[in-house]
Amino acid sequence: MVVAHLAGCETTTPLASPPQLTQEDIILLTSHSWGGNCVARWRDGAVIEVYDETNFPLLEEVLNDWNEVLSGSIVLVITDDPNEAEVTIVFGSLSSDGQAEIKWHNDLSFYEGRVIIDPIGGRNNLAIYKHEFGHIVGVYNHFAAGLMAAVVTSEEIDQEVKNYLKLLYSVPIGYCF
Repeated sequence: MVVAHLAGCETTTPLASPPQLTQEDIILLTSHSWGGNCVARWRDGAVIEVYDETNFPLLEEVLNDWNEVLSGSIVLVITDDPNEAEVTIVFGSLSSDGQAEIKWHNDLSFYEGRVIIDPIGGRNNLAIYKHEFGHIVGVYNHFAAGLMAAVVTSEEIDQEVKNYLKLLYSVPIGYCF
C-alpha cells in the first residue's frame, strides 16, 4: 500500500524537454509514477538519510541494493539521528505487511518518506523492506510481477523496475507528459 501527500499544488506546466523517449518509455513512466502523468521523485544527487526504528538487521543490504540500481541519482544512507532523517521506518498495525508514504513539494520533488512495517507479517522480511523502499525511491503503482508486484514474488530487483527507475531519474522533476 502506498500513500501520497502533496505540499502545495501540483504543477501541470511542461518543463524543459526530457531525453528522447519512446511511447513505451512514456507508458512505463506514467503507469508507475507517484505523479501520474508528471514526474515526481527525489532531487538529483540527493543524499537521503534513513532512520530505522524497527532495527531491521538487513537494512544496509536493502539500501545498498537500491543504491546500486540508482547509480548515484540519489543515495540512501543510514542515520542514527531521527531528526536528520528524510525517511523513517516504523512498526504499525496494517492490513498488509508494509506501506510507504511520500510527501512532495508543489514542484513534485520528494522531501519526506515513511515506511510502515507490520510487526507480524513484515518483521524481518527482506522482500517487504525492499518492496517498500521501491516505493520510497519512486515506484507508486505496482508492477505485474517481481519485487514491486502487489504480491511480492521475489527479493531481487528485476530489470523492468531498474529500467523504470533509470527513466524516472533521466526526466526532470515536474515534467508532465
